[in-house]
Amino acid sequence: MRHNLTLAPMFFVFLSFATGAIAGSWAPVSFWIYFIAAGLPAAMIFILFKPDKFIFLSCLAVFGLTVFRMAAICAPDYSDQHVSRFCNGETYRISGIINSLPKNYQNKTRYTITCTGIGNDKADGKLILTVYHDSLKQPVSSLRFGEHIIVNSKIRAIRNFSNPGGYDYEFQMRLKGITGSIYANSHTIIDAGRIDASSFARAMRFLQRIRERFSNAVAKAVRNTGDRPPDFFSNQAGAILTALVTGQKEMIHEKTRDNFSKAGLSHILAVSGLHMSLVGFGFFSVFIFILNQHSSLVITGHAKKAAGILTLLPLTAYAFFAGFSPSTQRALIMTAVFLTSFLIEKEKDPLNTLYFAASLILFIDPGALFSISFQLSFACVFFIIAGFMFLGRTLGIPENKWIKRICLMIFTTVFAGMGAAPVTAFYFNMFPMVQVGTNLVMIPVIGFLGLPLGLAGLIFMDFLPGLSHFFLTLDIHILSYCLQGIHWIAGFDWTWARVVTPRPIEIIIYYALILCLGFAIMEKNKGAIYLTFLLAAAGIVSTGHGMLKRFYPGKLVVHTLDV
Repeated sequence: MRHNLTLAPMFFVFLSFATGAIAGSWAPVSFWIYFIAAGLPAAMIFILFKPDKFIFLSCLAVFGLTVFRMAAICAPDYSDQHVSRFCNGETYRISGIINSLPKNYQNKTRYTITCTGIGNDKADGKLILTVYHDSLKQPVSSLRFGEHIIVNSKIRAIRNFSNPGGYDYEFQMRLKGITGSIYANSHTIIDAGRIDASSFARAMRFLQRIRERFSNAVAKAVRNTGDRPPDFFSNQAGAILTALVTGQKEMIHEKTRDNFSKAGLSHILAVSGLHMSLVGFGFFSVFIFILNQHSSLVITGHAKKAAGILTLLPLTAYAFFAGFSPSTQRALIMTAVFLTSFLIEKEKDPLNTLYFAASLILFIDPGALFSISFQLSFACVFFIIAGFMFLGRTLGIPENKWIKRICLMIFTTVFAGMGAAPVTAFYFNMFPMVQVGTNLVMIPVIGFLGLPLGLAGLIFMDFLPGLSHFFLTLDIHILSYCLQGIHWIAGFDWTWARVVTPRPIEIIIYYALILCLGFAIMEKNKGAIYLTFLLAAAGIVSTGHGMLKRFYPGKLVVHTLDV
């Protein structure tokens, strides 16, 4: 596999989408800023890599289109009826349609609604609806996807805390088209008596019912795990199991999230390639078994191809069932591309598949580039693919089956950690020291035992409820012991470290340095070797300058915390 694989057309397409989204997020800025942002990288690509002229012009068109789409998202021209015009402290009668699956917390449930009216006037825009309830006093029934409701509430504008370096919540909500939030008690919400009857809305309500029934089945399994009332670890094991299967992470305690981060295991909680591959393998096996009963399909070789096509249907349904996060989208698209290449009998190209998945997601939603899930998912998978390309070209992979499996697990964790480290440091200011060891132990247990048991509990929930309950109860016990181990590991100060927030230029230099170093070792290219030394020097200077400004600013700096 030659190094020019990374410079295939899909790489330039992805680069155009990414730079267009970044440039568009600066809106509104001067036209010359856009021209420079497009012109300089385009000139460098054309001079250094000499891509095909058609591809080059296509990428410029993609860049321009993405810039304008992103600018429209970041600096929209709201109408007079938009909900942002009503964030004035007054209470309004708000009509809207539920357009998201519920996010269930301890004493509240959160939805996204599309506003249709305020008072007697029409209105447009999206709002976050937070419904408070007391589950101990009254049973809580979730609002259904597509349901028309009426709420009396003040509309509060989405705002950030003013602390330096804080999470830009307002920007993230704007990317989703959300500009305000409303609040209500569960008994004050009025059902308008209408519901969206479209096929998509009915399908989403069906998935919502399955999620709720699975969550109830997990809660029942937690209560039946022992003679005593469930302890913290049993309750959190139920929350982890729900997150593994359905993608709902709202009930995971902050302490548990923190322990997973310290142990370098946060990625396990996200529905991604591991989940999709297990679901895909299960359905593919079922379909191939059924189709193999027809001798004509076996003789013509159409059985496997038909099974691959059929597998895409439950995979897509599971992606929506699990929340359709960027990591889930990436896994679904890559799986679909791999299955398509298998069907048309073309060579599989993992990096081009990754570029295609990223480009397709950014084509649908340019703002996805700025989500933590997108950045972590693609950085990890890119480094895993590139890392094994590097190993194949330099050290090679052992032939012994068991040694090969162990090496694959170790290097997968190492490469994923290298890709995720800057993103994790930037957003969470944390670096796990023991992630290789914890992943070697916990991925087989949670990923290849806990997750399949949870999926089996979901599948048999209707057909064999007793067997489903057994699987879920067993899974709760396993995950409870895992949580106790993770809690014990995270309790040692030397297993993790707090780090300062790296600057964007330092992150760029980090990635460029690793890629140039790997390329220089693989190809023995003098230019790459010189560039590696240049990047190393630039990294030292940039990091030193940043540390000097952070810790020795030369002046007194006082921050008043915004709480």
